[in-house]
Formats: sequence, structure tokens, C-alpha cells
Amino acid sequence: MNRCFWADGDPEAKQRLTEVELLRSFMEENFSKNDPEKRSKLKMFLDIHAHSGQRDIFIYAPHNPDEAIQNDIKLFPAILDEISPYFNYDGCKFGNEKYKKNCARLGIFRDYELNHSYTIESSCWGYTEHETDNTIQFKEIDFIKFGKHLAEGIAKQFGLDVTDADRTSMFSGLDI
Repeated sequence: MNRCFWADGDPEAKQRLTEVELLRSFMEENFSKNDPEKRSKLKMFLDIHAHSGQRDIFIYAPHNPDEAIQNDIKLFPAILDEISPYFNYDGCKFGNEKYKKNCARLGIFRDYELNHSYTIESSCWGYTEHETDNTIQFKEIDFIKFGKHLAEGIAKQFGLDVTDADRTSMFSGLDI
């Protein structure tokens, strides 16, 4: 969606451009940089993708030259690594690559000064079984479980107290 804006004559590229415009409109309407009250509601941005060349689930995150801020950026992937067997911190990359300057995570990082702006990549292949280093093919239930880990990781990142009643409410109907 984010690196093919100018492909003339390509209907799929035109659709991607429309999606980017919709995202920008949504962000400005709900989290306007010019309205501090609206902007204060934006805490984290997640762009979720599939990845074909690497095992596990991992994150691309921005780089901030301020060491304390960079440590805070790295905390969320560390939390996910701690609570999810599907996530691999060692696969994460922290950078502001020039060729990806228009990707959603870096655009939000730059335009909204949002340090917690991440792309979560999930392997199309599988995840690493930590005890054996074997690759286990993902099943649908694994992605559902990772969704639970993701919700719990976000809560932990922001110091939110999640009660058993909250968990029951969030995950009712799911056999996880």
C-alpha cells in the first residue's frame, strides 16, 4: 500500500493511493495535530502485514536519537517477546530507512510525532519453536492467540490494569 503511489495506469496502485488518502483523512479527523485534545488520544499506531521471507512475528519500529525514547520504543516488542511464543524480538528492526519514508509507520511517526508507531509483520511460513529451533507452521488459532497477546502487550505497555473480567469480556467466544 505504501511504496507504489505513482504507478500511472495501474488500477491497484490507484486503489492503494485512495487507501492512503483515507488513512490520512481518518487520522486528521480523529487525531488532529492542530487539536491537542484530539492528538492526546493517539497512543499507538499498528500497521499489520504478512511477510514471506522471515520466520515468526516481529516488528519494524522507528528510530529516535533520544536514548530514553528509543528504549521506550523498544519496550513494546520486548513485552511481546516475553508473552508470546510466536513473537521474536531478535527479528525486529528499528530504523527510519529513507526508501520507506512514505510507509504508514514512519509517516505517523514523523507527522504525528508518535514514537509508538509500529509495523507488525507475521511470517507466512511459521514460527520458531524456542526449545528446538524447529519451524512450526502457523495455524488460524495461533493468530487468534497472538491477537490476545497483542491486546495484553498494549495494556502492559501503557500500564493498564487488565482484570480477569476484562479478559473474559475481550476474549469471550474464543477458545484461547
